[in-house]
Amino acid sequence: MEAVDQLVELIDWSLLSTTSYFGVSVPLSQLKIFFCLLLAFPSSFLFRLLPNSPNLKHFIGGITGLFFGYYTFGAIIAHTALSSSVAYAILVVFDVKKGLAHKLVFLWTIVYLSLIQFWRVMAFFDHGNDHDVSGPQMLLTIKLTTLAFDYYDGLRAMKGDSTLTDYQKKFLFQGFPTFLEFFGYIYHFNGFLAGPVLNFKEYREYIDMSMYKSNGGKIPRADGIAWNRWLQSLLIAVIVILGGRVSLSFIDSSDYYALNFFQRFAYLWIATSLARAPYYFAWTSSEAACTVSGLAYSGNDSNGRPTWNRAQTVKILRFELAQNLRDNTESWNIRTDKWLKHYIYERVPGSGVFTTFLCSSIWHGFFPGYYLSFLSAAPAIFAMRYIRRNIRSRFMEADGVTPKPSKKIYDILTLIGTSTVLNYMMCPFKLLEFQLSLRAWASVYYYGHVATALAVVVALLLGSPRRPRKTEGNGKEIKAN
Repeated sequence: MEAVDQLVELIDWSLLSTTSYFGVSVPLSQLKIFFCLLLAFPSSFLFRLLPNSPNLKHFIGGITGLFFGYYTFGAIIAHTALSSSVAYAILVVFDVKKGLAHKLVFLWTIVYLSLIQFWRVMAFFDHGNDHDVSGPQMLLTIKLTTLAFDYYDGLRAMKGDSTLTDYQKKFLFQGFPTFLEFFGYIYHFNGFLAGPVLNFKEYREYIDMSMYKSNGGKIPRADGIAWNRWLQSLLIAVIVILGGRVSLSFIDSSDYYALNFFQRFAYLWIATSLARAPYYFAWTSSEAACTVSGLAYSGNDSNGRPTWNRAQTVKILRFELAQNLRDNTESWNIRTDKWLKHYIYERVPGSGVFTTFLCSSIWHGFFPGYYLSFLSAAPAIFAMRYIRRNIRSRFMEADGVTPKPSKKIYDILTLIGTSTVLNYMMCPFKLLEFQLSLRAWASVYYYGHVATALAVVVALLLGSPRRPRKTEGNGKEIKAN
C-alpha cells in the first residue's frame, strides 16, 4: 500500500502543478475524478489488446477500476467492497430458487445506501464533504440489485415461468458468477466511477466476446466515433472550468440580491444550466471510453452497420431542447430510469408508484433541496400535459399529424418555457439546503410555481378542442355504435 500511496501523491502533485501552471483553480477532489475519467479512454485502448482470456480481463478491468476508486476517494472506497461482498454472500448462502435471496440483496443494498446518504448529509452540514463515496455506491446499488434479479429471472425461465416480461427475458442469465467474474463486473473501470451501469449479462457477453457474434466474433472498429465523443467531453470540460465562475453559491451573497429581477432571473437560469456540465462531462467521457473498448456496441442496424448506443446515459441535445419535462426525464440518467421502471415499479404490484418514489428518494439522497425539486416538478409535468392536450392540437391540421405554419411559434414558446421552468425547479437540487433554496426561489418571485399554476388555469379555460369527426369516402359522418 505504501507504493500505491506514493503513486497517489505523485499524481496529485502532477495535477496541481499542471493546473497551477495554466492558472486554473479546481479543487483536488474534482481533479481526481476528472483525471480518472479521462484516463479510462487510453486504458480502454490497452484493454482491447488483452488476450481473449475472461479471467485475465476480469482481473485487469476490476483492479484498474478499484485503483481509480481508491485514488479518487481514498480508503472509504472500502464501503463498496463491504456492501458488494455481503450481497455476493447472500446469493451464495440463501437459496435463490425460493425467491428470497434477490429480495434480501435489494433490502441490504438499499439500507446500506441510505446509511451512506445519511452520513453524506451529516458530513455536509458539519464540515463539508470532500470524500463522498455516495456516487459509486449509488451505481453499485443498481449493479447488485439487477444482478440478483436477473439471476433469479434466469431460474424462473428454467422452470418455464410464463410471466416473464420481454425486458426480463432479454437480461436474465443462468450460471452463477464466480467471485472473479463478480469482482470484474463490480469494479470494471468502464463505468465504476460514472456509469453506465450495464446488466451482468451484457458484461459477461462483453468479456467472453459473444456480444460480437453478428460481427464474426470481433469487436468492430469505432475509433472515429470514440474520438469524437472524447473530444466532446474535453469541450465540456472547458465549459465546466469556465462555468465555475458562474456558481450557484453566488445566490447566497448580498451581491446577488443587489441585482434587479431580470439579472437574478438570468443568473439563476445560466448557473443552473452550467451546473449540469460536470454530469455531461462524466457521462460523455465514460461513453467515449466504452466505445473504444467495445462495450458500447449495441448490434448492427438494418444496413448492417455497427451502432454504439449501449453506454449512452444522457441525450444532451434532446434534454436541453426539450419542449416538455417528460422529454427531460427520458433523456437524463437513462439507465437509472430503466432500473426504477423494470426492477421496482413493474415488480411491486399495487404499490409500484409509492415504492418507486421511495426508492428513488433514497437513491438520490436526503438533502432537502432534492425533495423541493421533485415535489415541484410533479405539478409542472402535470401542467405541461394539460398544455399539450388542450393547446398543442390547435397548432395542428385536422389530421392531427401535419403541423400548421404557426406550430413553430408553439415549439419555440414551449422550449423556452420548459427550459426556464426546469432550471427554476432544479436549482434546489444543487443548492441542497432548504432555506437557501427558498431564498433562491423568492429572489425570482417563485415564477416557476406561478407559471405552472397559470398554465393549468389557461389550459383548462381553453378546454380540449373538438376533434373533427371521421367521415367515409363519400363525406358522410361515421356514427358510433
